[in-house]
Order: sequence, then structure tokens, then C-alpha cells
Amino acid sequence: MGEREQLEAAIAALTVQRALLGDAVVEAALAPMRARLAALQAPPPEEQRKLLTVLFADVSGFTAMSEARDVEDVRALMNRLWDHLDAVLQAHEERLRQAYLPTAPTALRPRWAAICFVR
Repeated sequence: MGEREQLEAAIAALTVQRALLGDAVVEAALAPMRARLAALQAPPPEEQRKLLTVLFADVSGFTAMSEARDVEDVRALMNRLWDHLDAVLQAHEERLRQAYLPTAPTALRPRWAAICFVR
């Protein structure tokens, strides 16, 4: 017996007990059952297709620059870049619902990557 059938049987059993239990008790017990039954009978929501735009960007010369600089300097430079990107995204907030995930070169992981991913 499926959930729908179980609910219908429980509703019928409670309805028969109305004289014994009283209207208030029966209605209180029936309300959530009827709501669940209505939800089960509702048509499934329509599927939606949405466009998604993905932007991949490369910081030219990043590996060489990051190898020649201190990790904290690289982090500060990249944080300025993320701050700039945040401002651009926020300026177009109504049209864009985007997120970006900065990645770090393998040579700087995990120390620098952890700093970026927490951001």
C-alpha cells in the first residue's frame, strides 16, 4: 500500500470516529493528512532550463610572478583582483548570479590555495 492509499485509509478511519472523538479532535488530526494528500496529488513542477555562462580567465604570467614573489605579496595582489571582480559582479547583480572560484598554482598549494579558497 502506497503513501496515498495509507492516507486515504487513515482519513476514512478517523472520519468514522468523529462521533466518538469529536469534531475538534478529528479535524486537528485530518488537517495535516489532507495537506499531505493534496501535495501528493498535485502535478509535479515543470522542469526549467536555464542558460549558464562560464568565464574562464587566466592571469598571464602568474606562475612566474608567484614564484618570484613572497606568498603574502601574491595573495595581496590577487585579493585586489578579486575585490575588483566583486565590484563588477555587484554592479550587475540583478543580471548576473555568478560565483567564481580562484585556483592556485600547484607550486603554492596548499598554503596559498587555502587562503584563496577561504575568501
